[in-house]
Amino acid sequence: MFLSMENTVFIIAADDGMIRYSVKEYFPRVLEKEGEESTKTIDYTQFSEKYLEKLIQVPMHIPRIGIKEAQMYVLLLMIQSQTGESKELELLADAVIEKLSKPWALEPLTPETIKEVMGDQYEAVIEQVKIAKSIDKILAENTDGNPRNIKRFVNMLLIRTMVAHNRGFDEKELEMPVLAKMMLAEQYNYNFYKAIAAELNEDGTCSAFDEIPEPEEKEESTDEQAGTGESKKGKSKKQDSKVEPTAPKVTFKNKEFSDALEDDAVKAWMNIEPSLAGVDLRPYYFACTEKEDFFFSTQEERLRELIYAVRSGKFRLEAKLIRLKTWKIPMPSTYST
Repeated sequence: MFLSMENTVFIIAADDGMIRYSVKEYFPRVLEKEGEESTKTIDYTQFSEKYLEKLIQVPMHIPRIGIKEAQMYVLLLMIQSQTGESKELELLADAVIEKLSKPWALEPLTPETIKEVMGDQYEAVIEQVKIAKSIDKILAENTDGNPRNIKRFVNMLLIRTMVAHNRGFDEKELEMPVLAKMMLAEQYNYNFYKAIAAELNEDGTCSAFDEIPEPEEKEESTDEQAGTGESKKGKSKKQDSKVEPTAPKVTFKNKEFSDALEDDAVKAWMNIEPSLAGVDLRPYYFACTEKEDFFFSTQEERLRELIYAVRSGKFRLEAKLIRLKTWKIPMPSTYST
C-alpha cells in the first residue's frame, strides 16, 4: 500500500539471510503448477530471492570490517573504557575515520598520533593502548571483524576485572593485560585453556611458560648502522659463528598441553604480551569461572569452603547447603546438616 507512494523512499535495514529464513518459515508449502495436474515444490531460496527483488529495488550490502579496521575499533573501545565519551576520544575517532577514507592503504594509528591527539590524557590510557595492541589481531581474526562480538569481549574483560577487584582481588593479583590474554584462550581455544589449568603448579604458575624459549626477534638495521655500513650481513665471522646455547628440555605434565603448543594459533597466542612466566594464574581462572571450576574440585578444598561458610553465618550456610547437593562427597552417617 505504501511502497509506491510518490516522492517516498523506504530504507529497510535487515539481514537478508534472516529474511530468507523468515520467508521459508512463513511459506512452508509453496507449490508451483507446471501443468493442469502436476505440481512441483519451489526451492525456497529462489522464492525468497523473488520476494526480496519485488520489495527492494536498490540493494546495498554492507561488508564486514577488515582486520585492520577491527584493530582500530578495539583500540577505541579500550581507550573509551578509561576516558569515557571525552573530547580526546572524539578527536581520535576522527583520526580513525580519516584513515578509513582510504581502506586500500590503511595503516594503524601510530603511538605518536595517539599521543598527539590524546594530549594530557595519554598517560592515563597507556595501559589500555598496550592491551589493545596485544589482543587486537587475535580478537579481530576470531570474531571475523564483527563489531558486536568485539565489544562483547571488551565488555566481559572490563566487567570481570571490576568484579574481581570488588571481590577483594588485589590489582597485582589480577592484572587486566594478563586477564585479557587468558580470555583469548578461554574464548577461542577452550581445550588449550583447560590444558593450561592442568599444567599449573601448586603455586599457580606454569613452568612450561618459563622454560619455553621466546622466539628470536628479527634484527633490522638502524639508521646508525646504515650510516656506518654495518648491517646483519656485515657482522664479523666471529659473531656469525657464535654457538647459541641449547634450550633446556621442556617437560610437560599432560599430553594435551604439549600437543597444543604445536598449533599455530597457540604459538601466536604465546607470542603476545604480556609474558605469563612466573605468573600465578589461579586468580584469572577464578575470575573467568563460568563454564566449570578447574581448581575447586578436591574434597579438601570443598571442606575448607564449607568450614568458611559455617563460620560466615546462617544465610551463607543455607546457600552452601543447596550447592552441597551437587557435590559427590562420601559423608559419614553421623554427619547431619
